[in-house]
Amino acid sequence: MPLIVTDYTWEETDKIVWITVPLKGVKPNKVDVFLSDEYLKASYPPYLFECLLVGLVDDTKGSAQIGNGTVVFKLVKKEEGLWNTLQSPDAADKNIMKQKREEAFEKIKKRLEVESAQKAETKRLNEKLAINEMMKIEDEARHRISDIKENERKKATDDLEKWKEEQRLKAEK
Repeated sequence: MPLIVTDYTWEETDKIVWITVPLKGVKPNKVDVFLSDEYLKASYPPYLFECLLVGLVDDTKGSAQIGNGTVVFKLVKKEEGLWNTLQSPDAADKNIMKQKREEAFEKIKKRLEVESAQKAETKRLNEKLAINEMMKIEDEARHRISDIKENERKKATDDLEKWKEEQRLKAEK
């Protein structure tokens, strides 16, 4: 059973919330952080900090910095205004907390799947563009080589015609 961290501090402005959670001597590389639009967690066994926020935040703009014996969450509010309290009143209900936690994990999982698919599509398009560019470069090189061969063939033909003409003129003399 984890030890619940309650000695955190928090500050807010109309747009941003900062939450500072002490690490209690745990190494920074042992901290697992999770952040969604209404739920956040910092787990560093045997300690656990989790918070069901009273308002929504933009989880794509939020951050968690680990260092100097603390985890500092910087959260950007979706709607401006003061909350005056950090935790939702629903945080005391274990069933609601479990449901919100599972919803948060599911949302992040779906977002990561979409981002992964977008990244794969972008990679595929970039590879296709690179292949098309290489084919274009190869076509230009092939065309250039073909032009050089054609010019050499014409030059050789012209030289041969000149030589034939010289031979014919010598034969007439």
